[in-house]
Amino acid sequence: MDDITDKLPSGFEVGRLGIRHSRRFWFSTLALTEGRTPDRLTEYHLDRVLLDCLGIGLHQAIQYLLSNTPSFESFEQWVVDIAGEPNPDQVVRFNMEYEHLSPCAEHSHRAEKNPYNAILTHSDMQFWHENGYIRISNLIDPALIMNACDAVWQATGALPTDNASWYLGSRSGIMIELIQHPALKAIRRSSMIHRVFSELWGTGHLWTSADRCSFHPPQTSIHAFQGPDLHWDVDVNHTVSLFTQGLVYLTDTPAEQGALTLVPGFHHRFQDWINDRGLNPQIDLEELHARGSTPIAGKAGDLIIWHHWLPHGSRPNLGNLPRVVQYLNMYPMHLDYGDKACNATRTMIS
Repeated sequence: MDDITDKLPSGFEVGRLGIRHSRRFWFSTLALTEGRTPDRLTEYHLDRVLLDCLGIGLHQAIQYLLSNTPSFESFEQWVVDIAGEPNPDQVVRFNMEYEHLSPCAEHSHRAEKNPYNAILTHSDMQFWHENGYIRISNLIDPALIMNACDAVWQATGALPTDNASWYLGSRSGIMIELIQHPALKAIRRSSMIHRVFSELWGTGHLWTSADRCSFHPPQTSIHAFQGPDLHWDVDVNHTVSLFTQGLVYLTDTPAEQGALTLVPGFHHRFQDWINDRGLNPQIDLEELHARGSTPIAGKAGDLIIWHHWLPHGSRPNLGNLPRVVQYLNMYPMHLDYGDKACNATRTMIS
């Protein structure tokens, strides 16, 4: 263990914004610029909740910190400049949940009695448990979808009527670093989306991700498929039995138009797979596809949620139009990492 761990600020130290864990996150991220890695066990999840509370993307924050190495005061000001002053109620909620942090099983995603009729049917829940994903239509006002789609087009500088413009500019593959736009926030505030996630998690006490978008134009002879192909977004050393990922299609997306691709049901054999082979899908990419990779077609406004143990990715866009997506997730602060991580996290944060 690097001695930098001994210098980590307490998670309860705050700055002007009054939010816990922020100074600790700032300090530990800047330590990476010196080649030092504090031992923070499962705190990656707390980093994510912190930044989602602030309305900042995880990659966005890390890139800023590593590129600018700011003071803590400058980091807080950057947050305000990018995302506005944090919602005071959300800060209070974060601090309260943080103070009572315990990722042990007895505190994780408790089922609650919902005061409304369920959106997901018994068949929907069966499908979710068997296949590890679900697609729900007609949740979101079409006008909100159109506004979000327009925002992505504007961010790319491309025009729907000018095919050549779809490939201009510098991008990180298909990903678009568009996070704080009001049109995206409007979709994140959808009560219907929250209800679906609540039914899957068994609790309404969820945090909403401040995530990016993607713009995936058709491949051509000079613009090949950039990926990502099938992969996982999990840390095998600190994985949890349930975590969700999700997106909203902002365009009609037939299967051949670069649709989200999953391996349904793989969450049932994920643990055996990583115990045997590890988490490098490049070595076994062909076999993963052979196990039943499936493009998930959908209409504009469709919400797709999948279990984080499913291999997932995009696929070559063989259609005539770009696929446009807003990534979105909702999840609880308290996750079940097991007793060992629970005890260690209590020690690290105090």
